[in-house]
Amino acid sequence: MQNLPYDAVVFDLDGTLTRSEDGIISSLQYALRKMGAAATEYNELKRFIGPPLRDSFKQIGFTPEQTDEAIRHYITHYDREGIYLYSVFPHIRCILSTLKKRGVYLAVATSKPIERTMRLFKHYYMDRYFDCVIGELSNDNQLGKAKMIKRALPETYRRAVMVGDRKFDIEGAKANGIDSIGAGYGYAPEGELEAAGATMIAETTEDLFRMLCPDCEPPRGFFLTVEGMDGSGKTTQINRLAAR
Repeated sequence: MQNLPYDAVVFDLDGTLTRSEDGIISSLQYALRKMGAAATEYNELKRFIGPPLRDSFKQIGFTPEQTDEAIRHYITHYDREGIYLYSVFPHIRCILSTLKKRGVYLAVATSKPIERTMRLFKHYYMDRYFDCVIGELSNDNQLGKAKMIKRALPETYRRAVMVGDRKFDIEGAKANGIDSIGAGYGYAPEGELEAAGATMIAETTEDLFRMLCPDCEPPRGFFLTVEGMDGSGKTTQINRLAAR
């Protein structure tokens, strides 16, 4: 690890490790339709990626009772379809693999409930990379990002950094006295990460690799194609190939 700037890295999930907008926004749209709310444009809903789900529905103007019902509708759709619409950002597996081989402590701190986080990680073969995964206990019992980051950090470390795409990640890093890298390729509104005081901004995942793994050569990749009819198991085989 002598060439690496950090020996402990904590990642956010949505908008940092995974491109999650299709899964989250489709579930939000489903919940809004079930609630009889006015249709909301896809791009307008992007701002709700990152904060706790309950806060997002409050911003729409729902009462506490309406928020509870909307969350139930959201979860129904997310568990049935939304979770399978995620994808891992390019180069993320490369970054995690390189850091892991160098002995860096890797963790996740996400506002997503822990049970769904682990189910998502297992489906996309991401759980093998991390020493610790911290999520909210439920949509109703919120720890907040600062506490989650504190729990995700190891007992001892030389220098740590939080990588996230929203101001909550940057503010949580500050509260714990560690550096922060803003994932500019994620879902933050323009200028949010800078205003929050991110130590650095990674505009692309290639930038993130250079920040976390300077002087490291990216591992050689593969170009593979999997063909088959709908329902023949392509996604299963792709995930198994990725795991290998």
